[in-house]
Amino acid sequence: QVPVIDITIKRVDGTYLDVSVASTPVLYHSIPHVITILRDITERKKNEEIKNQLASIVLNSSDAIYAISIDGQIQSWNPGAEKLYGYLQRDAIGRNVSIIVPDFKQNELNHLLNKVAKGERIESLETKRQKKDKTVIDVSLTLSPIWDESGLVTSVSAISRDITFKKQVEEELRRYAEELALSNEELYVFSYAASHDLQEPLRSIQNFLETLNKKYKKRLGPEMEEQISAADDGVTRMYRLITDFLMYSRVGTERAVKEEVDCNLALKDAMANLEVAIKESKASIKQFTLPRIYGNFVQLTQVFQNLIANAIKYQGESKPTIDISAEKKDGMWLFAVKDNGIGIEQWFSERIFIVFQKLHDHRKYPGSGIGLALCKRVIEKHGGKIWFESEVGKGTTFFFTLPIMEEKKKDKNSD
Repeated sequence: QVPVIDITIKRVDGTYLDVSVASTPVLYHSIPHVITILRDITERKKNEEIKNQLASIVLNSSDAIYAISIDGQIQSWNPGAEKLYGYLQRDAIGRNVSIIVPDFKQNELNHLLNKVAKGERIESLETKRQKKDKTVIDVSLTLSPIWDESGLVTSVSAISRDITFKKQVEEELRRYAEELALSNEELYVFSYAASHDLQEPLRSIQNFLETLNKKYKKRLGPEMEEQISAADDGVTRMYRLITDFLMYSRVGTERAVKEEVDCNLALKDAMANLEVAIKESKASIKQFTLPRIYGNFVQLTQVFQNLIANAIKYQGESKPTIDISAEKKDGMWLFAVKDNGIGIEQWFSERIFIVFQKLHDHRKYPGSGIGLALCKRVIEKHGGKIWFESEVGKGTTFFFTLPIMEEKKKDKNSD
């Protein structure tokens, strides 16, 4: 008896056909004969070719491709899985797939297997998996049900692709985006400072020059008149310089310089910038000793300036009384700026820190609605938080926190 063999035959029309040949010797009327059966195996050959191609893809794929039973037992394990997870094929097959799932993702695994058991396909799920050495990695996971001839899901095909590098790149992009946002915030802070805070001292100078010019022009004489005119020109040039510098800064900006900041000096500058408003309102400002912190002097000055300006602007029937203090609490410096003004409804606690949001009629209380939004940006950028407590008709206290300066930074700055 000749074993079954596969051959290719040429037909009469010149085409070729894959067949299996089975030959069996028989005796017919004592005469030896051979019965040969040819079976068309074209379809089988195509299926085998596809199967071999798939097997080659699985074997050569850099992705981890493996099959698991519905209860999670590993049934197959390709070289890509060996490389990705660190388990050899002989070590992985027969074990539960939970060996590559971190503890905090075990519930997710059970949920996914239940979904696939119902015939659902999980496509490119970004999740976490665990190597043999317990290193947790980011993977893109695809799970597909495998049916038997009766239509029942008997196992699961899994493909895991290592996306750790992709996630690192995304994290880098996110970090760069945050840095860009910080840079934009600094430009935002500077823009406001240039358009408002930096010009406030110039307004004081200009008001003084106008007063001199109106009341004492004739008494001062030509020489002093010339000096006043020169000073007025200087103020005009400074306005122009600030405007030009603002335009320049919009081209590109660097991160604000941080250093040891004496908050007492920052507050002193803020009060000097508001000298005219303080005198006109006859505000009483009580300052307690403030700490040194690590931050940006100009930005922190702007925080004090905006909070004091608001306390003066929204004064009640009495003259403004403002207390400024700081204390250590929960590992942070807790600052408080307390006033006796008209107060704020508590339900404005979120809206009040949004840019351009004003709670009152701009005709009665003029302003851009930027000040508190600016304070929030500066404080959060320095690693703190800002909020307020208020009682309508009795006053408001703005609280904000700033990190306590580390000893290393103190020593470094003192050196």
